[in-house]
Amino acid sequence: MSAGWLLAMSFVNPLLVGGLALIAVPILIHILSRRRFRVVEWGAMQFLLEAERENRKRVQFEQWLLLLLRCLAMALLALLLARPFVQPGFVATLLGAKSAVHRYVLIDDSASMGYRGSSVRDFDLLMESTERLLAWLRSEAPNDPVTVLTTSDPATPVIEAQTLSKLSMDDLRSRLRDIEVRPLPANPRHALTRVANWLDQRPDADADVYVLSDYQRSDWWARAAERESAFESIKRIAAAADADERQGAVRVIAVRSSVDGRDNLAVRSIALLRPQTIAGMPAQVVVEVANLTNRTAVDLTLEITLNKDAQPAVPIEEIEPGKTREVLFEITFPKAGFQQLSVGIGPRDPFPLDDDRRVVVPVAETLPVLVVDGEPSSDVWADEVYALRSALAPPGPLPSGIHVEVVEPSALDATPLGEYRAVMFCNAPVPSPAAIAELERYVRRGGGLLIALGSSAAAIEEYNQALWRNGSGVLPAALEAIVDTEERVGVGLQRLGEHPVTAMFTAGDQQLSEYVHFRRFVRTASRTQAQTLERDEDSESEASSRSSATILAVYANAARTPALIERPFGRGRVMLFTSSIDAEWNDWPRSLDGSYVVTMLELAHYLAGAPQHPLSLPAGEPIRLAIWPDEHEPGALFRSPAFPNEPATDAHFAGRDTNPGDPLILEGPRATQLGIYEADLTDRTGGRELRPLAVNLPAAESDLAVLGSADLDTTLAGIPHEILDAEESFLQAGDQPRRELWRGLLIALIGTLLLEQALAWWFGGGSHRQPRFRSAAVRRGAPTATR
Repeated sequence: MSAGWLLAMSFVNPLLVGGLALIAVPILIHILSRRRFRVVEWGAMQFLLEAERENRKRVQFEQWLLLLLRCLAMALLALLLARPFVQPGFVATLLGAKSAVHRYVLIDDSASMGYRGSSVRDFDLLMESTERLLAWLRSEAPNDPVTVLTTSDPATPVIEAQTLSKLSMDDLRSRLRDIEVRPLPANPRHALTRVANWLDQRPDADADVYVLSDYQRSDWWARAAERESAFESIKRIAAAADADERQGAVRVIAVRSSVDGRDNLAVRSIALLRPQTIAGMPAQVVVEVANLTNRTAVDLTLEITLNKDAQPAVPIEEIEPGKTREVLFEITFPKAGFQQLSVGIGPRDPFPLDDDRRVVVPVAETLPVLVVDGEPSSDVWADEVYALRSALAPPGPLPSGIHVEVVEPSALDATPLGEYRAVMFCNAPVPSPAAIAELERYVRRGGGLLIALGSSAAAIEEYNQALWRNGSGVLPAALEAIVDTEERVGVGLQRLGEHPVTAMFTAGDQQLSEYVHFRRFVRTASRTQAQTLERDEDSESEASSRSSATILAVYANAARTPALIERPFGRGRVMLFTSSIDAEWNDWPRSLDGSYVVTMLELAHYLAGAPQHPLSLPAGEPIRLAIWPDEHEPGALFRSPAFPNEPATDAHFAGRDTNPGDPLILEGPRATQLGIYEADLTDRTGGRELRPLAVNLPAAESDLAVLGSADLDTTLAGIPHEILDAEESFLQAGDQPRRELWRGLLIALIGTLLLEQALAWWFGGGSHRQPRFRSAAVRRGAPTATR
């Protein structure tokens, strides 16, 4: 048993164990204090000597007891200075060997572990702790099966159910050094579910689950009513053990590498104010920068790179602690195609993974718009679309970037709509059934359609039957009747809420402009009817195309008749303008405030919609790419930023989106690197296209706040657990925090000294103690001798 105690006990200051030699000090003092005297026989002392012989054993016992207490006090003092500690569970070792405990070591290698607050990263500190832990397990529990896995790839353990006695420490260190920080969210729920599955396979075995992480709040904290705890699968195992449904117990040892106070500045997002970007035309870019520190951020700049060419830096105004700031700048893309735009913060901070963000911008040569002219005329002011065409593509040296092509309604059947980003159907009669079907297909695939009314579109019943079709057609609302205003000069126009198309409108009850008047328009169904669409007797494909219509603007008449109505249709959108696009029913095209030109330009860009190609993708998710089957072969190769050092990966067919005619969805590997991936596509002519895809760190990962002890306790509620810091020295010696004995030793030392003092006072003749002997002469009744 003594050998077990020695193996289980260690000392913080082992050199001071030599202080146990101080036990000899009381013994030496005792020996030196016993002075030798010359014996002189004296008759009067014979009675005292007899009494002394009678009490000698008692006195010797008292002296040895005091000497023992003084030696014990010196030993306790020496041990107190040496600070001994033991490993919990050593008593069980002394009582006999226990069954093997399965050890699961989960290492958080997510992006937040790359924070470098001092000379080392949080991840380096965590890996040192992991190495010490495994070294101890190899020494003290060599036959316990150990599994080591990471949060980024729990399906591929570093080691799985291996006894460490069969592995060398060099091999262990080599495997651990292959683990590196991945620019991914932690996703602990997935990793711990993997551990729970292993536990389910061994219901009779005890298990210790070591979770080494910074416990970033965004990854680990379970908010009420939003999601389950990351440890939910382990809680299920612990509950089964408590209910005796499982024989093996489970315990979690949560090892934290970080505390709160990790400062960070981050580029959270990059967006384009307009969905369409045209070569040679200035594009407005808005960048969101977050200050996730406790101090005001000053002297920052945006470092901009376009296709690896540096652009002029943009200064950033100061950002208050915990706030974000949107930075707007203009940039001109010189050519069409997929252009790479990168934005970074200068100077860099301790967490560099979110200091840069990149996007891939599809840049078009022009924005092609098809205009269907319902009333063509050689007189420009009598022509239905002259004002519209002049607004979209004005003559002169300053182009708008919009290419307008005008066709008559009869030519619509033969016009390939797929070549245009928007179609404007202006005061035209009802198209042929074939043209209607092509229009619906075009919008479902993501095109934009404007339907503007007028005298040639006055056949309201025909419009409803062909284009409304009880809500299944492209018309956003059913038409009811033509309305002439009572006011001689007409009524104004008012917007309802914020919208890009109505940006020139004045919010509230004021009209668009004192120069704009609408004399005639078409009344549509009521707002409720416009927003709640019937679905009776329609096919599933028709019903799937419908969504509620939204009224964007109304006329300033008493009835507040809808003027501009929008409704999504498939992947595209349709807008209905209930007056004329020319000056036949209003004077808007001739207004002096320029609102007509601005609104028509915004309308064209809005109808064109955002390109199908994503600006960026989040790291940690599978790469998904939409392609049209009539344009590309249904297959692709995905190249990572490490290509050609890392081989390309085949994409697999992930199915279509909701409706027939939607694009094919190709799914590639999980994006585990930041930077530019490439999709190697083949078009229907056999040509090859390399399409870039930008991958960025998810914005939530920029918030480096961690769980405190109380929150972590809450997250682990229901599971036997301990919460430790990675820097605690228990990992140098055991799998639990060491149990130092200094408190007990201090109490024992104080108690020993008090007891020694009390006994010494008692034995020395305390005031309440009576003499315990009398002379032999007195006992015999002899007279007492006195001097």
